[in-house]
Amino acid sequence: MNRKCESPSPLQCVASVADGAARLRWALRLLLLSLVAIVLAPATTVAGTPQVVKSVAKDRLEMGLTIYADRALVSETRRVELPRGRSVLVFADVPETIDATSVQLLSVGREGSLRVIEQNYKQAGITTDNLLRGSVGKNVVLIDKERRTKARLLAPGIYEVEGQVLIGRKGPVLLPAVPKGLSERPVLSCVIEAKRQGKRTVQLTYLASGLSWKGFYTATVGEDETSMSLQGLISIANTSGASYRDARVSVVAGSVNLSRDKFPRPEMRAMKMAAAPMPGAQIAPQQAFEYHVYALPEPVTLERGQQKQVGFVSADRCRLSKRYQFDWSYHSGRGEPERQSAKIVLRIDNNEKSGLGMPLPQGKVRVYQRLKGQLLLIGEDSIGNVPKGEKFELMVGRAFDVVAEQKRTSYRSLGREGEEASFAVSVSNRKKKPITVIVGERIPGDWKMLEATADYERVRANRVEFKLAVGANEKKRIQFSVRIIRRY
Repeated sequence: MNRKCESPSPLQCVASVADGAARLRWALRLLLLSLVAIVLAPATTVAGTPQVVKSVAKDRLEMGLTIYADRALVSETRRVELPRGRSVLVFADVPETIDATSVQLLSVGREGSLRVIEQNYKQAGITTDNLLRGSVGKNVVLIDKERRTKARLLAPGIYEVEGQVLIGRKGPVLLPAVPKGLSERPVLSCVIEAKRQGKRTVQLTYLASGLSWKGFYTATVGEDETSMSLQGLISIANTSGASYRDARVSVVAGSVNLSRDKFPRPEMRAMKMAAAPMPGAQIAPQQAFEYHVYALPEPVTLERGQQKQVGFVSADRCRLSKRYQFDWSYHSGRGEPERQSAKIVLRIDNNEKSGLGMPLPQGKVRVYQRLKGQLLLIGEDSIGNVPKGEKFELMVGRAFDVVAEQKRTSYRSLGREGEEASFAVSVSNRKKKPITVIVGERIPGDWKMLEATADYERVRANRVEFKLAVGANEKKRIQFSVRIIRRY
């Protein structure tokens, strides 16, 4: 532009200057368009690879755990800053036991949608074998009790020391550094594409093993043995390798069909026990599909390796009935008389009239009774899922003073038509008060009672029960005959 106008004509000089100014304006316009293109272009590195965006725990807005018998559905809501176009969103605080095939990433709210192009999961790589393999060819230090020896690692367990090869060393080895590419925590990354730059709310969901729950109950039987108090605890165990802070927790009761072959086996570690809270208000279950869901009323923090108990049911006075029960089979007492101590069975109706009336998830029940102010464990049993309105039984032990024996007194084969057998059962009550005893008999196949000296009820196709009132220090005997019918 500093070029002199060599033309003698003034008009030619003016035209030349105007032409240079136009070229300058055109150059400036091209520069401005280039800058706009750079600003609006997708965020990439110099090499053209997508920008990496790392999301950490402080980005979480909300955490939800829906826990099943041996795994959990984890739902995280996070606030992240994303560039326009393609980027890699990295989650470096996921559990070690995540099922990578279950991961879902969605954009929620009004910030716009995003497209997930691919997902990658890398397990934690800090192991002895991986550290040694990543250090092959590097100088290391072999540590003995009193000296340190410099060596070169040829392969895991094989070292070059002063020109010689050392194999089979068992002592500690000092490595120069952690090899590149190894991480101490598992990493989940998602290659995504966003239509515009800015902050947005995303929801990350996945299944993870190592999170489980069980029901535990404490029952205290009253002195009159006609009622009991019942406290229920939900016990949650976390061996997933991650911590979950201020999580909304729900547990699912019911037989959910879950595949057993998708998860790595969680590493068993010592569990930190959280103090068991005293059961408070009942947690009313919600019906979901064909299951019952118990949502804990307050957010819960589950630390890595922790076991925590939360109260979910409390009933002060539940009616119960106590029975002494014997269980025999058709083949009992064929040779020598077969002797038993009576089972002690507590029966409870799960309804409002009896002081309960809510679905009870399966779990262990510990039964206590107070003896002169001191608590005494009188037995344990487990219950399955008990719907509202159904009965359940607790077999807490065997009676010391109530015994019986059964003897087969006769047998006759009927050839292809079947067989007949007679039995005698003697029941002894050595207690100082009268009791009611149930004598149960399991009889296989198609059968017919020929005669019996006591009333009985056919409670199932293969079971009959005799109900006996036995006085204090009394012994009673019943006899019955049965025919097994073969139809072929």
